[in-house]
Amino acid sequence: MSPRDTVDLCIPRLDSIDLKIAGMPLMWKVINAVCILLPKILVWKLTVQTGITFLMETASISDLVVNSIALTFILSIDEMICETLTSQSTLSMLSRCKDYPLFDIEAATMSDDELLTRYGGAKLEEGVRCRDLLAILFPTRLVCVIIITIYFVWSYYRIHCQQDGATFWPNPLRTPTTAAFSIFNALFPDLFPIHVVDEPSWEMPEK
Repeated sequence: MSPRDTVDLCIPRLDSIDLKIAGMPLMWKVINAVCILLPKILVWKLTVQTGITFLMETASISDLVVNSIALTFILSIDEMICETLTSQSTLSMLSRCKDYPLFDIEAATMSDDELLTRYGGAKLEEGVRCRDLLAILFPTRLVCVIIITIYFVWSYYRIHCQQDGATFWPNPLRTPTTAAFSIFNALFPDLFPIHVVDEPSWEMPEK
């Protein structure tokens, strides 16, 4: 009997089992933070910087759309790797794992009057506040995306351009002294810059 046949026989038994998220020991939290979270943050930062540079240096609108789709494909590579390399039994268990409840489960079965009585009394007494209006007009996720986009676009101009008032022009291009490019040069370009020659190979012509 093959391993896949064994998994297929076990799948009906999983239907009667509830899989939920449990706690994690502190040691494993530290290990996951160092070995998984920090590398993913660095890869995310590198991907965003490369994507911003890729899109900012795209001239036409049609090429911009094509490159945006290409970046979307790159961002889905990790999910394809997980689906391809993970065993079928693990995928079956993950698909049956229940979501972590972010709200009161009993509230889903309550009527409108019961919800108003249980949760709305104190809220109605407080009334509508400015914080509530700001939360509706400026969603937290949208604000974070806008701030991150502004930062990385500004970082692109800071690295690749010179500024004179409100005018930007590209920096002179210089040839690297070596073809070696380490992971530290990619992830920490400010701490580990690429050594280049002093004489520029191209400069912005003067008007």
